[in-house]
Amino acid sequence: MQLFHRILAIITIIILIALFVTTCIFGITGNPNFFGMLALTIVVPVFLWALIFLFRKK
Repeated sequence: MQLFHRILAIITIIILIALFVTTCIFGITGNPNFFGMLALTIVVPVFLWALIFLFRKK
């Protein structure tokens, strides 16, 4: 189970880094999808935090 949680944590970190990098690239290039990526950069971490909070072992 510990390995499963570690793999999920690594995948989550990769997804968050990809979101941040993509948002920066879209902002620099002036891509019209920048505001959508900005919204995702805010919503996805909050969603992941909520999932962790709800399914945490007590």
